[in-house]
Amino acid sequence: MAPHYPTLVRLSSMPAGSSVRPPVYTIVEDIVAVNGGGGKAYRRAIDQRYQRSPVFQRLLSEMSWAWGLWTSALGIVLIILIAVGSRPGYETLRQVLRKCPVGSEEVARRERDLVF
Repeated sequence: MAPHYPTLVRLSSMPAGSSVRPPVYTIVEDIVAVNGGGGKAYRRAIDQRYQRSPVFQRLLSEMSWAWGLWTSALGIVLIILIAVGSRPGYETLRQVLRKCPVGSEEVARRERDLVF
């Protein structure tokens, strides 16, 4: 069983003071209940499933960690690429495309399709 960290405020359908659920739980609950039209019945069903199934709890916890770590890593890589790519003396995307081993028509089409 996960440690009990109480919420200070209402979080999604969890009242203040209830145990914090993994972020994936909150995202899935809100998307399916609101956007998917599951409503309160879905919120009750996923709550019961979460309370009764340690396997489901572990799955959502591991998914939260995986998504969180991978998106953080992706963000760091993108920040580095943007920072390095914006320095003087480095090639721009347009310059890289011009060096591609494809026909000049293809390069021209790619340049037209790019939004700068």
